[in-house]
Amino acid sequence: MSNAESGQIEAASLEQVYTLIRDELGWERQATMVEFQKSGLTNRNYIVSCGGQKVAVRIGGTQSTELGINRYAESAALQALDGLAVAPQLLYFNPETGHMITQFLPGREFQNQELVEHMEEIAALFKKIHQMPPIPYEFSPYQDIEDRIRSARKRQLPLPASLDRLMDKLLKIQHSRAQASSRFRGLCHNDPFANNFLYDGSVRLLDWEYAGMGDILFDLACMGFSFTASQKEQLLSYYFGAEEASGLLPSLDDMIFIVQFWNAMWATLQIGLPHPAYNYSDMANHMFQSLEAQL
Repeated sequence: MSNAESGQIEAASLEQVYTLIRDELGWERQATMVEFQKSGLTNRNYIVSCGGQKVAVRIGGTQSTELGINRYAESAALQALDGLAVAPQLLYFNPETGHMITQFLPGREFQNQELVEHMEEIAALFKKIHQMPPIPYEFSPYQDIEDRIRSARKRQLPLPASLDRLMDKLLKIQHSRAQASSRFRGLCHNDPFANNFLYDGSVRLLDWEYAGMGDILFDLACMGFSFTASQKEQLLSYYFGAEEASGLLPSLDDMIFIVQFWNAMWATLQIGLPHPAYNYSDMANHMFQSLEAQL
């Protein structure tokens, strides 16, 4: 993509931001300050200030369907969590476009090491979320992976020679987890990596676009995929209690395999798209090498 084309996309997104804040908040362009947030990978994100008020505005990306994002599930999850102070307050949401306005939360993103340092607090946060009343939307990383493989083939994107063996292991894990107790089912975030945690004295979670009912070990695996064995055991102990956590490490490791596969296919679908700050081909290759080492 040329600089001119990139500039046109940015100008169009800004116009959408100004239209949203005028129509939904009554804020006029000349009274606002807009800051583009470079950290967004799927969407275009902005912080908008007007007087003493500040909101976060998201302009939904065009890859949502291909990536398995269900905006209705995201909206339902945010509404279910309203009042719990674990996610931003929802001010406006359009599930057709993915455009969203939330109250701005001050704070800072976690670095990976801080997931270890705040492990007990995060485990308690997960339990609170997972025990919420169900929403009528499911999340299946297995289905997402299969759908992403089909999309990659359709776009003639590179896939590893080991794909059939990776899928064999996925199917075995899927069958095993399907036999698990209903205590492993709950409302899940499904993307709780370090960059989606916000800390302002308490731990909060951003970016709920993959939310849905699913296997709670997927959330724990997202958080703990780079943990040592002892750190993973500690995470399980904080979440389940020492006695109940005993023997769950192999199941968590299985789900970490699924998390890595899910992310490897996400990275594959980014290849060839305009993300100048990232080399998604290298990212996907690195993830597939890690997966192959687990076969």
